[in-house]
Amino acid sequence: MTEQKRQDLEVHKNYKIYGGVESETYGKTVEYGIVTNGGPTNDSQSLLMFDDGDRVETTPKTSLEVVGSKCSDKEPAKVIYAKNGDIEIRAPGGQITLVAKNIRIIAEDGSGEITLKSGKIIQTDSPVTKVLGTNVDIVATSQASTMGEFVENAGGSQASSGTVTDITKGLFFGGILKALTKFEKVLKQYLP
Repeated sequence: MTEQKRQDLEVHKNYKIYGGVESETYGKTVEYGIVTNGGPTNDSQSLLMFDDGDRVETTPKTSLEVVGSKCSDKEPAKVIYAKNGDIEIRAPGGQITLVAKNIRIIAEDGSGEITLKSGKIIQTDSPVTKVLGTNVDIVATSQASTMGEFVENAGGSQASSGTVTDITKGLFFGGILKALTKFEKVLKQYLP
């Protein structure tokens, strides 16, 4: 005689609690679950803990968590710590907004990276903006603009604006530059 799987089920007027029950939706066993009946006009809400360690919460509207009312200065009010695996925050039909006094994004690993990618616009707006790196590349496949009341360029090599094609296409100015270039070549032949 095969042993029957243990199942717990409590059915109440507004909710039910169960464990050891197979979930048809998720295809695995619920160790502990609570599901509301949703009432006559609302969708049900649920908290499910599965035997494989997964946990799923379903809330049809806003999920609000209030934390940290008694935290001291610099004490974290919320910590999400992933020992392994990734953390994903998704809002495919909406917007993700982070609001705080300070926001820091840090990739600690020596080979770590931070990627910002947008299908349309990435905008940085602040009184002071700094970019610091060992190697910095700014590449525009169409157009690049640098504007400012004062623009400074400093470095160990010469900064160039325009191309040889642009210079030679100019009428009077291009002609002068061509002549000076040829004159410089001639002088270099005769001067030590």
